[in-house]
Amino acid sequence: MLPPTQGSSSHMEDLHVYVDDHEMGGLDFLRSLPAEQIYTLRFLSVTEIGARYGPSSGPGIVVTLRH
Repeated sequence: MLPPTQGSSSHMEDLHVYVDDHEMGGLDFLRSLPAEQIYTLRFLSVTEIGARYGPSSGPGIVVTLRH
């Protein structure tokens, strides 16, 4: 489940998904990943995403896959 956001659902449209440190898209990409392949999911704020990956228009979810 995604963390609650303030304001409208448009915040979720700006959400970025990073898999093994590569930006892969938004929520549609995350929905396409089979759950059994996911090792960890971590929500990062816009500030945290910006510090780790550079300027961003929204928050992010960092995914680590099972190997």
